[in-house]
Amino acid sequence: MRTVRLGLAFVVLAATAALSADEPADLLPNGVAVGDGLLAGGLPSREQLAALRDAGYRTVVDLRTEGEPGGGRLEVEALGLRYVPLPIDGAAGLTEENARAFGAILDEVERPAVVHCASGNRVGALFALAAFHDGGASASEALDRGLAAGLTRLEPAVRQYLASAELSAAALLERSIAYHDPDGAWAEGAYRLEISESRPDGTERETVVVIDGSGGAFGYRGERLGRRIEAEIVGEACAVTLDGSSEVSAAEVETYGLGCERMLRVRDYYTYLWGLPMKLRDGGTVLDPEVATTTFADRPVDALRVSYEEGVGSDVWYFYLDRATHALVGYRFYHDESAGDGEYIVLEGETAAAGLRLPRRRTWYTNAEDELLGTDELVAIERLD
Repeated sequence: MRTVRLGLAFVVLAATAALSADEPADLLPNGVAVGDGLLAGGLPSREQLAALRDAGYRTVVDLRTEGEPGGGRLEVEALGLRYVPLPIDGAAGLTEENARAFGAILDEVERPAVVHCASGNRVGALFALAAFHDGGASASEALDRGLAAGLTRLEPAVRQYLASAELSAAALLERSIAYHDPDGAWAEGAYRLEISESRPDGTERETVVVIDGSGGAFGYRGERLGRRIEAEIVGEACAVTLDGSSEVSAAEVETYGLGCERMLRVRDYYTYLWGLPMKLRDGGTVLDPEVATTTFADRPVDALRVSYEEGVGSDVWYFYLDRATHALVGYRFYHDESAGDGEYIVLEGETAAAGLRLPRRRTWYTNAEDELLGTDELVAIERLD
């Protein structure tokens, strides 16, 4: 679902204007008139800026990022023109947030106005995205408007973006699940996962878990404070041993976390995180219908927001999907979203085995300080049934 704002910038963009003597497109590299008092193109020289000023232009909107060659604010303002920057970093800058910011700028700037990047390519891309998000255009219409406004090398990225953006959150989730679990086997199969876990203090441990989706059983073998812990859980019943012995003292239960309540949390932790995104089909999951387009770990992604019904969970999660494959590339959760607490997890690599494609490496950080919390790596996975 999209919220559409029919602003002036996109009413006039309904048809790209033909070049005329009133629109000095020859004063702008790859210049094209895109509406009433809007000229789009590449980076103008100082002489071209002066000529545009003399032709009545009042504003320059610059989509280049800091450090790109060519003049900037000082040069533009020295000529008496208003300078409005909106840095767009190639495909990574193709986000809904930037599209709406672009639309707001074009609605508010004094015209005639020049909109440029280095070549006009990013300008065309932003016109496409803004037409889609703010102008009510379909993906096909938005792409046509972008091409008419100068879109060239970013066309594949824009096509990809628009194709994803037209999908509902539920449809995107199903595509992500189909990528990771193409045969729909996770919920019915029993899997053995070997996981290597490391923490910033130098602690390393090897953990083995067995997740049986059909039978509801869970097995765990790991270490805590140098002792070996094994657990078997069926439903809410659990059996735990310490160094192979089921005879453990109350002090050992407390020291090594051997209580059934804690082991159930261990089960929920591993089955949830290693079962993503398939676990987002579970009952009590509330999937926000809105799909956000943003960046995560410096890559353009689609974001799904998930919360949980009372009694199921209280955290708010965001799941980030690759725009082309819909693979899960990371996620973030908050205990209190307004406080910015919680953690985010960057996924890297892929282990393809047992009919599944699961992320190989998960690296955890705090949301507030970007503090490294640990890395978990999937060493092996096999299907047991």
